[in-house]
Amino acid sequence: MTAIAHGRARRIRPSASWILGLLMLGLVSAMVVGVVLPHPPRAFDAALVAHVTGMAAGYGAAVMLLIMSRAPVLERVVGADKLARWHGFAGPVVIGLAVAHSVTALVAWAKVRGDGLWSAWLEMASWPGLVTAALGTGLLLAIGIASARSIRRRLSYEVWHLFHLLSYLAVGLGFTHQLAGPALAGQRWLQIAWSLLYTY
Repeated sequence: MTAIAHGRARRIRPSASWILGLLMLGLVSAMVVGVVLPHPPRAFDAALVAHVTGMAAGYGAAVMLLIMSRAPVLERVVGADKLARWHGFAGPVVIGLAVAHSVTALVAWAKVRGDGLWSAWLEMASWPGLVTAALGTGLLLAIGIASARSIRRRLSYEVWHLFHLLSYLAVGLGFTHQLAGPALAGQRWLQIAWSLLYTY
């Protein structure tokens, strides 16, 4: 009986992986289309990269929290080991997307204003939630560095675990900025849906 149940779980797991992946791809694609179609870019520039990486990082952060939420249904269908592997693979990707978003957004705004990066940053710092989002990105980067194998070996489990707990703070710091971003600003129902996703 156990062998039969185990066999069924093995058959279910790959389909769950594909479903989760397709849902991620579908939502991010829908958000990209929502930004690009109303304002088609003239070229593949820093502004477009900033939009896409920002949306992908925001959604990826929510998925990362969900993957490691210890939700019984996810652990039963996918398996705790596989979820941990996904987390280990996707974590650096999400951090990289957040950093890429920060850099390309700064470059794009400096280009629009015809000014230097420092002047562009001083102006951007007045935007809703941007300073806290920058702090959150810096914190995510620190967590990623602390998770590198060469550094992680030197840390006690308690210190490493504390760094990971700070990821909740890092994600929270960027939340207001996400609601004010071009994909969600002025879209009340999308803002509510996004807020419910993060609340969950």
